Amino acid sequence: MNSTLSNSSNVTNGSLARAIFPSVASTIETSSNPVLRWALLLAYSVICLSGVCGNLMVILASRKPGMVTVSNILIANLAVADFTVCLVNIPTVATYGFLVYWPFGAFLCKLISFLQGLTLSASVGTLAAIAGERYWHIVLYTRRKLTIREAYKAVAVIWATSIFMPLPLAVFSNATKFKQGEKEFAVCIEEWPSVKSRQSYTVLVFLLLYLLPLLIIAGLYARVGRFLRRLPTAQQGGNNKRTKIEGFVILQHDWVIKQCLLHIRVFFGGKTDSLSSGNIVLLIFLLVTNQAQTKAIRMLSTVVFLFAICWLPYHIVLMYTEWSYSELSQALTSVILLAQWLVFANSTFNPFVYAVLNENYRGKFKMLLHLRRRNRRRNNVIIRVQTIRNETHIR
Repeated sequence: MNSTLSNSSNVTNGSLARAIFPSVASTIETSSNPVLRWALLLAYSVICLSGVCGNLMVILASRKPGMVTVSNILIANLAVADFTVCLVNIPTVATYGFLVYWPFGAFLCKLISFLQGLTLSASVGTLAAIAGERYWHIVLYTRRKLTIREAYKAVAVIWATSIFMPLPLAVFSNATKFKQGEKEFAVCIEEWPSVKSRQSYTVLVFLLLYLLPLLIIAGLYARVGRFLRRLPTAQQGGNNKRTKIEGFVILQHDWVIKQCLLHIRVFFGGKTDSLSSGNIVLLIFLLVTNQAQTKAIRMLSTVVFLFAICWLPYHIVLMYTEWSYSELSQALTSVILLAQWLVFANSTFNPFVYAVLNENYRGKFKMLLHLRRRNRRRNNVIIRVQTIRNETHIR
């Protein structure tokens, strides 16, 4: 490997662009193995197709009647960010890695780099907003509930504030031409004014878009889980009538109400005089929906856990390559490619989590798939009828 390529490799080390594009050195190492190139193309194609379809279903399901809630609006916003990654960033990376050069020009080099940082910031902000909303809804149950309009405002604020972190990527990302022997090819890399500025940005990305948000989110879910564990469970009894409130199935029966009031008195040590009737009703709602609330928290915690696991190898590799100043070996190249694939795969996991752990989303997914099959059968019938009519007319 000549000195030009070594220098270009060092330019890309430690930048957020590694989550978007393979470094020059890793791309060249990969291109020498056709089997690995096709394997990577297949791996990216799988997560691209599953991510586009899965996140699109989440977006559509969140718009169905009975699904328009504050939490689901935020979940849909997370799906929008993941959908953008799967639709734009993953195909770009797969093409770049397979062709071994950047074919999209200088403008898209800046735009795709900026877009990856934007969607990452929006995803982190949305995960934090979901945790905050659950904490507000469950632990701070006496406060005024957030409205649908406020949820849309929160989404707008998340995207507006997410613009600032990836701005350096748009500034310093450039499509540059390099020579390897007699061949000249274009690559999309980041050219920072100094090593310290690049290292400072790396640390800032790790703190603001990974470590600190995860600590805050984990703290909020820990408080929510502790509060739900302290709540006694209202047992079912008799022939109870079921009804739905805010998407949860609850029981309407005098026996249940009496049991809930008894549990509330025990929970507060018999001192319930300070509680208003409205707060008691909210507590009864939390008691009879305790299991549903716990399942929702389990699902959302799984989403956060997957985010932490998928992005951790990327940040570890980023820190190592930033301060090690070592040449990229074949082993390190493989680790970089795996970390990059995990980052993109995270954008495809969430729809599967919703389908497995949430009955509402699972039901809406089945409805969407059934509707698609029904429309397909209806179109086939129309085509057949039209064909018969045409044949009859010809005869």
